[in-house]
Amino acid sequence: MVSGTNDRWLTAEYALRTLYPKMEPELFWIDLFPTYKEEQPTFIYATDTSGASGDPKKKKPGLQRVGAKFPEIDMSMESVTPEAISARGFAIRIPSDLLRGPPNAIRNQYLKAYTRAGQWMAEALNTEVISVMIAGATTPTWTPTAAWSESTATPSKDLILLKGQMHREGYPFKLNQTFVNYTNFNELELCLASVDSSGNARAVWNAIQKPNDRTLVEPYSGVPVTYLNSSGLPEGHILGIDTRNPAVEIHYYNNPEFSTQNIRVQAGQNDNGAPIFKNATNFGIGFDTYKEPDTKDLVMQFMYDFKPVVTQTYGILYGSGI
Repeated sequence: MVSGTNDRWLTAEYALRTLYPKMEPELFWIDLFPTYKEEQPTFIYATDTSGASGDPKKKKPGLQRVGAKFPEIDMSMESVTPEAISARGFAIRIPSDLLRGPPNAIRNQYLKAYTRAGQWMAEALNTEVISVMIAGATTPTWTPTAAWSESTATPSKDLILLKGQMHREGYPFKLNQTFVNYTNFNELELCLASVDSSGNARAVWNAIQKPNDRTLVEPYSGVPVTYLNSSGLPEGHILGIDTRNPAVEIHYYNNPEFSTQNIRVQAGQNDNGAPIFKNATNFGIGFDTYKEPDTKDLVMQFMYDFKPVVTQTYGILYGSGI
């Protein structure tokens, strides 16, 4: 650990509450999927692969008879999988020459490192979630009219057809959220603007626009489309989910040596200008520092213990050709 007057800027508590506001706006999966804090880096999870209609033990309700009990039924057990939470991280080095200035100048070096690390950590977490979703997704038997960059593209029709691909007997899923690369999101915006000379679709679009600039609700299919930054979602592909029946779980582990259970972050100010704080969930993010004995450089270590898993069959669609 680093000792001296700057200790308060190098604690895990300070680092995490500085990192988190940089990360939170980028983490698309927050509030979409259930999260579970594990007490150790290993865990088990259950996967439903058959659905209600596909269960070989499926029964129909029997006729009730006077003085008789309803027949008891059984159902197939979900498959249980053991898993280990991924521990990943990187380090940022601050040369000793930059640590010789006044305290505020040194603190600015730390803040630069926290900002950059927060951006990279958010990108890494998003990419990990996207990769797991893609690996566990169903490929739709669906052919878009044309790439959305083409003049013959019909993204509204494509989204209507994609929505139909999630309907499956015995499963609860109904498509109500999609994710695309920013390039495809921009192509969708331009297409809606060019085909709707009357402005009707634009009026509907504005009426149901999501409360952020990354999501629009396509007016004819009613499907929200959100673009993701640097998430591992390639151009020309689309990822669809049902947020009401999430098919993904997030598991994380807070290493007590390097992390805190919660992150205390500023959430505004009161009428007197004093800061208001909130406790945010720490999804396995950790921090540590040390000073190299020979160079006297400061090394800041950023890490996370985090594992997304897919728990439902047919709850995710991953298609291409847009």
